[in-house]
Amino acid sequence: MLNKKIKKKFIVILIALLTYAIFLIFNNPQPYGKLAMLPITLLVIFGFIKKRILRNILMSIALIAISLIFIVGTRSLLSNTTNQELFNQETPVKFSKLTFEEALLFSKETNKPLFIDFYTVWCGPCIQFHKEVLTDKSVASKMNKAFINLKYNIYEREGNLLRKKYEVSYVPRFVIINDLGEIIEDINTDSILTKERMIKISNNYLK
Repeated sequence: MLNKKIKKKFIVILIALLTYAIFLIFNNPQPYGKLAMLPITLLVIFGFIKKRILRNILMSIALIAISLIFIVGTRSLLSNTTNQELFNQETPVKFSKLTFEEALLFSKETNKPLFIDFYTVWCGPCIQFHKEVLTDKSVASKMNKAFINLKYNIYEREGNLLRKKYEVSYVPRFVIINDLGEIIEDINTDSILTKERMIKISNNYLK
């Protein structure tokens, strides 16, 4: 068991570790905060071991594991923030600011289907699509005429609700939806959605 002086320091450290783990849980959809809870729990359990040498070894291992998870989790959080800024940038392909329900009404008025881009900020192919396809003016010319374009981070606000509604279990996922909210095309992403494919798909919906 830890003596009283060490126990006070241990509690302070433990509170700090728990606070940061909870911060990661709420601010990073990736599971680093939840992963950190396991070695933190073990750290508490190891604190009750009576054999000092064994206790110190196990507690050191737990602290190293927590530190590594926090380092990777923090890097991920910073990277996600940077990537989200990329997704927020304007592109030649114009994405509507309407809510999903408003977009459905607008779809009915204009007789144009919705093109929905579901993404996460750590998804490499999602970033590639944004950088290489959505920035192309020839793609934009077709998509802007054919669709009401929407994009959603599947872990934020309306995107999270639509993820559940349309059972989005992977990204990137691109769907085309009619004014009734029904999927009329679930675009195959086994291969990369290139500029050429996107233009061809758009042409199918041009009236």
